[in-house]
Amino acid sequence: MSQVWTTLIEIQNLLVAEFDKTGVESQEPGMERFNQPGWVNRVWTSGNYRRAHIDVVDARSTKGLWMMHCCVFPHIHNPAPIFGFDVIAGPNKITGCFVDFSPTLEPDHHMCQWFANEVKDLQWRRQRELPDWAQRIFSPSMVAAGFVKEQHELDQILNLAKTTVDYYLSNVGAPIVTGK
Repeated sequence: MSQVWTTLIEIQNLLVAEFDKTGVESQEPGMERFNQPGWVNRVWTSGNYRRAHIDVVDARSTKGLWMMHCCVFPHIHNPAPIFGFDVIAGPNKITGCFVDFSPTLEPDHHMCQWFANEVKDLQWRRQRELPDWAQRIFSPSMVAAGFVKEQHELDQILNLAKTTVDYYLSNVGAPIVTGK
């Protein structure tokens, strides 16, 4: 198996393990039709987040592609950002990898600030001109990477997945303490 796909499946397994640890998997009506060989579509809920979703299309054997969409939504009353991790890859390179803490009610939420600081020095991060609709959804710090194939870049993406999902899940439901 390619090192690219091995790394991405490790990220998929990491995310599933974190959601299993922090939430309860739920069976949304109609989801069973998507959970077929080559397609994983799972959802979790938690007291700390409203919905964690991972969707993987594994078309390695038929189309030479592997795709994953993952997002975690805070509860409606929580102004925390939405966690997103999306990737598409062939056997030799990641053609697109997008990671973000997308603001909801508070663009300057402390979690968005943490994320911006965490990703500001990534060397392989590619700046992309986003269309207007995307600028309204994603943060200015969104990681957009393409043509990732070097082992050190794959290791950085794996580390970024570990760091960001751990921080997000540890902070999304935490009460905000303000100084007085």
